[in-house]
Order: sequence, then structure tokens, then C-alpha cells
Amino acid sequence: MSVPVYFNDPTSLLQKCAQSMEYNDILDRAAQDDDPMRRLSMIAIHQVSCLSVAEKITTKPFNPLLGETFEFKSDKFDFLAE
Repeated sequence: MSVPVYFNDPTSLLQKCAQSMEYNDILDRAAQDDDPMRRLSMIAIHQVSCLSVAEKITTKPFNPLLGETFEFKSDKFDFLAE
């Protein structure tokens, strides 16, 4: 049974993996904070932000092609998926 192409998301699975890395700076700020309740709230904010990324995934992303890469750069790290 073939599935129509509009059921697929125009982004690749590699890009979907990188989308959860966008909000890692919240965890860095939580690690530097001294107040344990504030740290817990920042971790909760990070988890909710990851859920908001997952909420947008209602369609199946395209499978990566052989040799396809996706790169996400931020100030603190570089994310490279192949």
C-alpha cells in the first residue's frame, strides 16, 4: 500500500533530531543557578520546550538519504548528524 507524499513532513529525520537541541542553553543556565527550586523550574521549562517540538511532529519525516548530513550550530556546540 503506497502512502501519499503529503503525509510526510518536508524535513528530514536528521533535522528533527537537531530540533530538540535548540533549547539546551536553558540547562546551562540551570546548572549555574544556586537556587534548587529555580533549577528545577528551568529543567521543567526545558522538558516542556522539548514537548512543544514533539507536538509539531504530526507527520512522518523523510528518511535520510545515504550520505545526507544536517548541521546545527549554536554558540556553545556544533551538532552534526549523518
